[in-house]
Amino acid sequence: MVALLQQGHMSFLSLCQYPKLQSGLPSWIPDWSRSAHDMLQDVENDHVTIYPTFGASGVKRYHSGIRVLRTNGSVDRISVVCSVYDSIEAAGSFPGRVSSHEVPIPETDSWPKKWLVEILRLTYGNKQRFVDFGDRLRAAARTSIAGVGFNQEARPGRVGDSRFPDAVVLLKNGVHLITEDHIRSEVRRFLADKAVQKLAQGKTALKTRLSSEIIGRV
Repeated sequence: MVALLQQGHMSFLSLCQYPKLQSGLPSWIPDWSRSAHDMLQDVENDHVTIYPTFGASGVKRYHSGIRVLRTNGSVDRISVVCSVYDSIEAAGSFPGRVSSHEVPIPETDSWPKKWLVEILRLTYGNKQRFVDFGDRLRAAARTSIAGVGFNQEARPGRVGDSRFPDAVVLLKNGVHLITEDHIRSEVRRFLADKAVQKLAQGKTALKTRLSSEIIGRV
């Protein structure tokens, strides 16, 4: 594992899952005796590769970023040189959620709306300043799928703000899920705009690309 990490294969840390069947393994060593599932790495549909197709830090590999600490000749600990990108102020909550591993069929319509509404709610709790509500909704839509959607060839890629109309449709159908009065009032004022209404005209929440992409992120 040390050799793999020193060669830049940081994606192998996605295999370090719990619980481990083999006792005594450090947290950074995968338990090769068990099957891998729910990996952090975005893998292909049919196989796991040591070269992920997507990397949050780009394509640059930091070979010198691994520090190996040895005790009596054996590896004791490792440390990774990294940069702090951001800090987490709050986490969303879905108390009625039965499982986080898959979306039950009865929830395929409600789950994307709940997901978007909860992320939208979280935007009110930080210090970020938005130009207007549309700017806030664009940020929530990008965040709901980590900025990655699928193109016409069904391949993942950056989608920017192209899912904004879909987010409008989901929000229109999910207003009843908003419990905070000040947020609900702002949403209703936004949806009353004729240009916004035109974006949502003739579309259903279930058939938006954003809905299927959100479900695929669970």
